[in-house]
Amino acid sequence: WSATFSAVLQGAVPLGPLRAILWDELSLEHLRLGGAPYHYSARHDAVLAQSDSVLGNWAMALLEIPLAAGLALRAGAYDDVRFVPRSGFLSHQLGGAVMLAAERPAPEVGEVLAFARAGAFLAHERRAGDFALLAGVLVRYELTP
Repeated sequence: WSATFSAVLQGAVPLGPLRAILWDELSLEHLRLGGAPYHYSARHDAVLAQSDSVLGNWAMALLEIPLAAGLALRAGAYDDVRFVPRSGFLSHQLGGAVMLAAERPAPEVGEVLAFARAGAFLAHERRAGDFALLAGVLVRYELTP
């Protein structure tokens, strides 16, 4: 089982036709898995104890550029930190992010967001100095009764 507590602070500041977007999530996750004393967590890229906690902070600063009605390009930087107090494990990534956001492409779809982020591990017991890449597509459906 796992339980996650998180707080998100986000905002957008108009800058003429552009917008500055700031986003920060602070989290505390507690995990308990299986009967073995340790396990590998692919989500955190760390070896965790059978019962362990992970503190995290993920932040982004982006500039949004409108391309057309309901379509925008967002580009900027991200910072991602994970810390396991029990073992002292620390993972820290820093890099750039780019997103293409389409608002309301269909009545039941609130947003489609295609994104990529590329950076480097500043701290990690096995990956310090390595390149990091993450890409994906997020779709927000809004179902009405």
